[in-house]
Amino acid sequence: MLSKLTSNQKILLIAFALILLIGISICIASILFFTPSSTTEEPTAEPYTTIQYCRNNLQEVCLLSFGRDIYGNAVINVFIPNEEFPEFYLRIVRTTDEIIYVCTKSESSTIICKGDALNLGERVEIFVTSTESYQIIAQGTFLIKAIYISPEINEPATDSTPTPLAEED
Repeated sequence: MLSKLTSNQKILLIAFALILLIGISICIASILFFTPSSTTEEPTAEPYTTIQYCRNNLQEVCLLSFGRDIYGNAVINVFIPNEEFPEFYLRIVRTTDEIIYVCTKSESSTIICKGDALNLGERVEIFVTSTESYQIIAQGTFLIKAIYISPEINEPATDSTPTPLAEED
């Protein structure tokens, strides 16, 4: 078919194909460069506070103590500043692994979190994470210097004399 065309017609056909190719390229380039970017942005991490050991002034969430229950599980006592503080769990990052500690509220402003045992002298990073939104509320790094060992429940009395109960007003 191309052999029947004159040289002028061949040049016109090649020129038309080139113009068509350039036009398509310009359209694709303009679509790629000038279309607005997607409106979905990655969520920025909200700033969170640093959790530290509790001092004399209990104003923020802070760590009261590390302990161990009678079953050998670690117990971490956390102070919360007010009743409206969201429910949370602890994510403990160790040098070898990560552990999730389940937290429950006690009678006072103390939260008790339990999980696998931690060791004296171990450095751990603790992330206080909201159970509702899974956002980090607070974060801190601790060197475990002391562990409170809980006495056994129903320990036999060593003294036979009864202990007087405190009177309530």
